[in-house]
Amino acid sequence: MTTDLNLDLTLNPDFSQVDVDRQVTNLTRFDIFFPERRQFFLENADIFSNYGQFANRPFYSRRIGLDPAGNTVPIVAGARITGNLDQKSRIGAFTMQTRENAGFSAQNYSGFSGERAISKRSNVKAFFLNRQATFAEALNSDYGRNLGGEINLSTDDRKISGQLGYVHSFKDGISDDNRHLYGRIEYSGQRFRSFLFIQDLGQNYFADMGFNARLNNFNPITGTIERIGYTQIGNMFNYYIYPDSGKVNFHWSGLENFVVVNDGTGLNDWYTRLRHFIFYKNTSQLRFRLNHQYVDLIFPFALTNEPLPVGDYNFAELNIQYLSDQRKLFNFEIFSVYGQFYNGTKLTNILSLNYRIQPWARFALGFEQNAIRLPEPYGELDLFLTNFTAEINFSISLFWTTFVQYNTQSKDFNLNSRLQWRYSSMSDLFVVYTDSYLVDGKFGPKNRSLVVKLNYRFGL
Repeated sequence: MTTDLNLDLTLNPDFSQVDVDRQVTNLTRFDIFFPERRQFFLENADIFSNYGQFANRPFYSRRIGLDPAGNTVPIVAGARITGNLDQKSRIGAFTMQTRENAGFSAQNYSGFSGERAISKRSNVKAFFLNRQATFAEALNSDYGRNLGGEINLSTDDRKISGQLGYVHSFKDGISDDNRHLYGRIEYSGQRFRSFLFIQDLGQNYFADMGFNARLNNFNPITGTIERIGYTQIGNMFNYYIYPDSGKVNFHWSGLENFVVVNDGTGLNDWYTRLRHFIFYKNTSQLRFRLNHQYVDLIFPFALTNEPLPVGDYNFAELNIQYLSDQRKLFNFEIFSVYGQFYNGTKLTNILSLNYRIQPWARFALGFEQNAIRLPEPYGELDLFLTNFTAEINFSISLFWTTFVQYNTQSKDFNLNSRLQWRYSSMSDLFVVYTDSYLVDGKFGPKNRSLVVKLNYRFGL
């Protein structure tokens, strides 16, 4: 096999044609993981992003060219090379330079990743990431680096697999408690499936190009972020039943446990879920979940104007979810949750409606309600999230997409409408209108833009 490498270059890239983020209601104590939507960062992304466990990732491409609120930080230029060196070896490398913008200093983001197959379904991987300020006064002090490796082992039939990984972070003046160690073992049979994982993160572990929400704990009394290292252990047991006849394709019953122990304070979270899913032959699904959570609040939780006090909380909830036949032109999803929530109750209702007009259009309407009732003096909270999507294909080369959403938690109403004309292979003209309104008190525009963008692909 000959070397097969792809080189991508970008100069002053503009991502205005990319879909806006789908807003969510956040009722947790930590940040939410939003997926990457920019095509430049999605291509061959797994060579960099498939390290770590769950949302604890040393590489999270949204750290490049976006601030924590999702606003654009201008990128000056970038280069990326990915591909295969031979049948068993794969590499990836990139460098991206951003410019100074609205309080963010100019930065260079660079990284390398390589993997080597050691059997049919096993490999070893290693990576290096470097975030470096590029103005003279901070060249030797303002940086964040990660060096790590991972081994993934699997039997040829994929029934038994395991993972072991380690990431070390480097920052100026920090030399201890700066690791991320993780491991996992999994069994996947036809009827029985299970996994056990563990990960340990030090208080001084930083992933400047990554994502880890739980290390940062917000104290609403002081308005500060307190970093606390932790160990997380989780396991899952699933059992599948395949009826010989009838309308049911299979049943899926399972038990999950996730435990978090904080350094210095002990048990912080214990989450248990008992579930049973029914998958029908017509693609519809009926899902039941019974959840219990123990939380030791080490800082007050400011969900309402009066923060919930420090202490132990036990709460349980039941949720029911139904997805209709996904093959139908009209399909829907209903999801309801009711139960205890800290020292009160919470009712959640989610409705999603989808309608297709083959072959040229799709429309989707979503609604989410969260009604939280807490005892005095902590108050009540009613949150609503609605969205509407319209996708219309006028021809095989002309497309129109519009997305509207309203979120009472972020007090924001926004609209994104995009017209795309593919006038040649991988060459497009975009006309994008974006509008965002503040709805807290007085309704009024926050920002508005109309962008016209032309892409042309050169073949070499």
